Amino acid sequence: MQGEGDALVQSQANRYEANLTNLVDDVRSRYGADMDFVIGRLHDELPNGYVSDGRVRDAQRAVANADAKNYWVNTDGLEVGGDHVHFTSSGHLALGEAFANILLD
Repeated sequence: MQGEGDALVQSQANRYEANLTNLVDDVRSRYGADMDFVIGRLHDELPNGYVSDGRVRDAQRAVANADAKNYWVNTDGLEVGGDHVHFTSSGHLALGEAFANILLD
């Protein structure tokens, strides 16, 4: 669950899909090629200033859909705090449950 910082800068958002793919490949090379990878897609309530949140969200879904061992979790609707970026405690619990349910399915 990350990508908020990348959504702030257009050039970083433009490289996000390649960077996330490299991260998945690196983690699998270290810990096992058959490892499942679950991506929490950025929620849709980021405040103004996140110029490329759509590009990052699309990249997260694209990376998940490119590999049968990758999955993505929709975080739209999870409770966010006053900064409209980070989840509240209940939002984090719901996110954890969503991650677990993806892997259990």
